[in-house]
Amino acid sequence: MAWSGLRAVGDPEDLPSDVRRMLGAVDEESAREARGRIEDSALPQRELYEAAEPVAAAVAAGIRSGVWSAPGLGAALDLLVEIAHGEPSQVEQIEGDEEIGRRCRRIVRDLLPVLYRLGRESRDEGVRLAVVDLAARLEGSPRVRRELVEAFGGDACGELLLRGLRRLEEGLGSSISDSEYCGGAAWVRQVYGVGSLREVLGLSSRGLTFRRVFCFDVGARRAAVGVSLEFAARPPRRVFDGDSIRVRAVCEGVTGLVVDGPLVLADGVLELEGDEGAWVLRASQKGFRMVVSCRTVRLAP
Repeated sequence: MAWSGLRAVGDPEDLPSDVRRMLGAVDEESAREARGRIEDSALPQRELYEAAEPVAAAVAAGIRSGVWSAPGLGAALDLLVEIAHGEPSQVEQIEGDEEIGRRCRRIVRDLLPVLYRLGRESRDEGVRLAVVDLAARLEGSPRVRRELVEAFGGDACGELLLRGLRRLEEGLGSSISDSEYCGGAAWVRQVYGVGSLREVLGLSSRGLTFRRVFCFDVGARRAAVGVSLEFAARPPRRVFDGDSIRVRAVCEGVTGLVVDGPLVLADGVLELEGDEGAWVLRASQKGFRMVVSCRTVRLAP
């Protein structure tokens, strides 16, 4: 494929060779360095750029081929964990590609049977930990999850692996799996029982408390503003990656925008006023304040 035109932080043409170097690395240091270059270019801090999808496909193909070293396999699994937990970068959101996270997860999910076999064959707890992390994130079958807990739990001794197995086991009784995750309205409907931002906010007469705003972006060509937030999931529902969900609100037909103060990791309040054609969305947390006047507000994946 043509890598040169892909969106990435670094030079995307270096990525195929970095994947090969990682998979064939002769020691952990060189494998780790190659993986670091890939992450910095295609998914820095789990923010997925366009190049992350072909990277995921190349790594999956390399693992399936069996042509990898032990250090290379460990680094490749760690990279897949980062990809599976990734979210669209601001660049991809502005470009309108809000599905890249789902596509990357699908690539990794299709590889799970191979990874389960490798995990059973390996005595390396690092390999097993990565496989367990991916299963906790992506495996929707309670039977398969239970089998992995039984297969890996007998001789597990590392604290991280034991913790991962507990997390995997905790998901056995959940009716929501990450294999069903699609972000935005569909998952919010599953967790909250509602599917629009107005319905979500209608659960509270004072607006809805969120944990943090991850980012906001402005699409000048479409007069749109996107806000990515994290909410606390409400009991008795559970989600496999913790007690929170991420959603993205997109304001379109923006007629007014006020943004003041820096984004911080702190709780805040999201409020929505108005009616169809004339909405006002407010987000505030500590010193950060944003007010968006727009024609429509929707939840996006």
